[in-house]
Amino acid sequence: MPCSITRNSTLRDPIMTNRRLVYDYGRAKFDDLRKRLTDMDICSLMRNNVTETSIDDDWSIWKNTVMTAVHNCIPTKYIDLRRSPPWITPNILHQIRKKATARKKFLHKGTDYLKEKFSRLRSEVKKVIQESRESFFASLGSFLKVNPNRFWSVFKFNSSSGNIPNSVSRFDNNNPGSRLQANTPSVLANTHIATMFNEYFQSVYTCFKDLSPSFQPDSSSPLSSISSIDLSVEVFQALQNLDPSKAHGPDGFPSRILKECAFQLAPSLHHLFTKSLCLSQVPAEWKLANIVPLHKKGQKDHVENYRPISLLSIISKVLERCVLNHVSYHIQSNINSAQYGFVNGKSSTAQLLSILNIIGKNLDKGLQTDVVFMDIAKAFDTVDHSKLLQKLQEFGFSGSLLLWFKDYLSGRFQRVTVHGATSTTLSITSGVPQGSLLGPFLFSVYISDLPSYVSSIYWGRTVC
Repeated sequence: MPCSITRNSTLRDPIMTNRRLVYDYGRAKFDDLRKRLTDMDICSLMRNNVTETSIDDDWSIWKNTVMTAVHNCIPTKYIDLRRSPPWITPNILHQIRKKATARKKFLHKGTDYLKEKFSRLRSEVKKVIQESRESFFASLGSFLKVNPNRFWSVFKFNSSSGNIPNSVSRFDNNNPGSRLQANTPSVLANTHIATMFNEYFQSVYTCFKDLSPSFQPDSSSPLSSISSIDLSVEVFQALQNLDPSKAHGPDGFPSRILKECAFQLAPSLHHLFTKSLCLSQVPAEWKLANIVPLHKKGQKDHVENYRPISLLSIISKVLERCVLNHVSYHIQSNINSAQYGFVNGKSSTAQLLSILNIIGKNLDKGLQTDVVFMDIAKAFDTVDHSKLLQKLQEFGFSGSLLLWFKDYLSGRFQRVTVHGATSTTLSITSGVPQGSLLGPFLFSVYISDLPSYVSSIYWGRTVC
């Protein structure tokens, strides 16, 4: 999957909104890149940093150094953003372009030779498309387990959920019954649309009381304490396990390069991650989320009918994977046994079987079972950070690690990209980071005591 490149410029060319600049991995010189990264000794560059109390300076040194090497070894190219069916291969696209060129020449000169050439190419293109389509659908079943993305690509292509209208609206809180419009007939229209989406997505957050700067960990938890993390080879393993097809985040760093150069980048990232955990600081750029709206239901010109897909920095998620490897057992061993979501070895199927077992036993005894289904609206987005930190304390988190989680949750921002235009950033005042690896586990901690407040016996009846 090609990876787009982030340009350090506020100017956007409206002519190029249907094209995207990406790295051309087919012409990449990865061996030269690995050698450059080895010779640079990035760890020494960060150790020479005079600012020892800011992780952002170290991150800037790391990013600028690596990006310089990347730009020297991996060329770029523009690709067309128009979607093609998944069975249209690059070779077929090449043949389609040859057919289009032959058609232009025939229409311009009108000779019999050009007519015969165009007709032949048109027949060949129709034939290869038909054969490729038949082969694609014939192999879907056999590739379902090995490559599920190949199967779902059919539905993604047939769905129009990715097409956002050129005019959208949202509910006007100041004038009930009316709607605010974003459809300025100019180049700025897409920016207005992106801003409207961003404002709506931000409106779901809750403004809780700011975390006190004097917040200090409390080691009074009855559970075993975990105050720090010592990283080792898991940084290299996390880089090796990256999915190169995943989209990059705001920092513009693609997972393909991180995976290809895992051995060369692991030592410097280990240094960066260790300093982040020791200082209890997360680089500001890692706290920025790129949001892509995805239509879920209803009218497509209503922003309320979209849900946000959050794209975070790949490198920040590598650190999250390392942290999660160290804390997941500690969290899951203290989670309430009634919690089935985001717990290894448990699933919704296991929960349903457990409930059915309870209902079956009650039926055998002639007892009544009342089932109450509840849905927490915007659950991930409305988490109170101060209460979550208190829950982490109760789970035994303390010291620099608890302060790291505090910094990880605070000072986060988001922006929306639509039709090639990007909105300004808005603050995220509540919730666990969407699209993150730590988010689901932090939410499990947040609601871990919920079952304790729900009585299993109510008026002599069993309640599930």
